[in-house]
Amino acid sequence: MDDDIYITIVVPTFKRTDYLERLLNSIKNQTFKNYEVIVVDDASPNSEEYLELSKRFEVVFDDFRYVRKTLNSGAPNSRNLGAKLSKYSWLSFVDDDDEWLPDKLLNQIKIIREPQTHLGIVYSWTDAIDQKGQVVHKYRDVCEGFCMREIMSSCFIPSPSVLVKKSAFNLVGGFDEKMPSCQDWDTWVRIIFFGYAVECSRTVDVIYHKHDGPTIGTSSKSLSGYIRFYRKHIFKLLVYKPRFVVRWFKLEVKNFYRLVFK
Repeated sequence: MDDDIYITIVVPTFKRTDYLERLLNSIKNQTFKNYEVIVVDDASPNSEEYLELSKRFEVVFDDFRYVRKTLNSGAPNSRNLGAKLSKYSWLSFVDDDDEWLPDKLLNQIKIIREPQTHLGIVYSWTDAIDQKGQVVHKYRDVCEGFCMREIMSSCFIPSPSVLVKKSAFNLVGGFDEKMPSCQDWDTWVRIIFFGYAVECSRTVDVIYHKHDGPTIGTSSKSLSGYIRFYRKHIFKLLVYKPRFVVRWFKLEVKNFYRLVFK
């Protein structure tokens, strides 16, 4: 029985009620039902659309909250706010333009229920698809245990798939709202280096939708985020991935030329 495990699902959103509706329907179709949903609206201008959508889903879910911020302050701030409002001991963060397959939570709950020490993060395999519905990337990394070296190499944990222990998330202070990108990677690094283990649900349970809308990955924020990440974790990098210091140096040079010759 899973009656003793409950999950808080935090959904940051901004100006995308159509994507949000798709995501909420995928959450509604989860086979595991012990959860609350907290939608945090980052001061979207289309407030009436959000209010209408939230009213519809209030009667769909047993435990649903729509929270509207008065100032636009970014997705990391929205995620942190959702975590502060949460009632349960496990947190799931998923953006409004992502989608879950029906057994996503159930497959992760099976892992949580196994006797384990210091488990802090569970993630699932993920498919990225384009607007034509074609799979353009498959996230199939498997890293389990205390993955310090691996997490310094790359962010192998797809953000929309993550399930994180709330006590671990709070211990490291949540998402760093000063980082322009790589906030998820930075958070997983801090949790892992605090001594928490990782487990992988080796099932494809998440769809990451690539679209033409604005994304951090295609903006200058991406470069700035990587540089800030490496600066913040330079000593970990020197110990676990010293050859990546060259990568960091190249990014610093690229950023210098961007700022001088823009």
